[in-house]
Amino acid sequence: MDKYVRRKGHQSPLRSAAFTSAYFISLAAGWFVDAWDPASCWNCSAANNPDYFQESSIWPHTVRFISNYLPAGLAVFAGSAAVAYLLPVQRRSAGPRQTRIPWRLLSRLCVVVWGVSTLSGFFFDVEASQQFKLGIICWSLYGTFAYYARRISAPSLSTVLSEDQRSPVLYLRPFEQEDEIFTGVSIDQLRELEIPVRNPRAFRHGVTVEEYFAVAIRRLVGPFIALGDPQDSIPPGGAARDYMDDESWRQKFRELAARSAFIIMRPGDSDNLRWELVYIRDAGLCPKLMIVIPPLRRLLDRIGGDRIGMLFDSTTKDWSKFTMVANSIALAAGEFPGPGSVVTFDVTGEALTIAQGATKPEDYVEAILAHLARECIPEGSRKVG
Repeated sequence: MDKYVRRKGHQSPLRSAAFTSAYFISLAAGWFVDAWDPASCWNCSAANNPDYFQESSIWPHTVRFISNYLPAGLAVFAGSAAVAYLLPVQRRSAGPRQTRIPWRLLSRLCVVVWGVSTLSGFFFDVEASQQFKLGIICWSLYGTFAYYARRISAPSLSTVLSEDQRSPVLYLRPFEQEDEIFTGVSIDQLRELEIPVRNPRAFRHGVTVEEYFAVAIRRLVGPFIALGDPQDSIPPGGAARDYMDDESWRQKFRELAARSAFIIMRPGDSDNLRWELVYIRDAGLCPKLMIVIPPLRRLLDRIGGDRIGMLFDSTTKDWSKFTMVANSIALAAGEFPGPGSVVTFDVTGEALTIAQGATKPEDYVEAILAHLARECIPEGSRKVG
């Protein structure tokens, strides 16, 4: 439902919070209904009520619990689905993003709440475990709200290009893939990527393509830029964006593609992405196109991450989709190159794997720069149609 609503253009961070709340409400409703059933025994022990805990009663109790739990839980689910279905399609808009939500104030309020609760717990002898749990919640919310505040105040594409005269790196992706996890990183790596810790208790933390590459690209190459989704509520973290209207984004893309040092994308498919790839092919920019494959995912990336998307690795599936798109426009993508790879194309459209086994953003970027240096591809020298 969350993805369905996002496709309708409702991309506020509150969207995910609303559906998460609905999920927990559905769980609570099921348990609440079962607790009110006189035949259920929530507070009794086996010693005090041996008849209830007979082996022959296990299946009847299970059936009773399911019959109580499912209707309430499904009712909340159905209500959420109805709301998602009835929401109108959000209007697309160009220009800078604006928000009425005071994210920076909310982040500071989380710190205040944590401080007051800690002092209150000390004076009123609250258990340390309870204070710790509240502290985790406060700092998780602080990290999230502070990140949103930084994203809404991030400089635009036009601003970063005027302030940094180096050749930029252009980021391509289907808009519906923007929130998808690229890989998992540790807390120390989050700090290196300049991303606040959003879940202090997670072993690994999911990051998107642009979150993963933004710092390395800005340090080693130049500005990291993208054309924004006109239905964004706030800019995603990573690349600087300008938001164009439906009539002018193609011309802006042509200018940025010609100016860029290289173009980076993760395998994917959409109508606009297909048009961009066709233009890249026709304009002779294929040697600038760099397809990045996520690093090999460790077990902890699947069990300890803070986003459900990390449980499902769609890398090979995405490559298959991209291969079909590439082949349909005379780009020979070839076989899946393996985790941590970078694939580019020569002027004839044949795929070239220029790196494999990369584990850090710098590994990818340095391999790309080394390849461009070997091929002697001057920035902006390709034909532009």
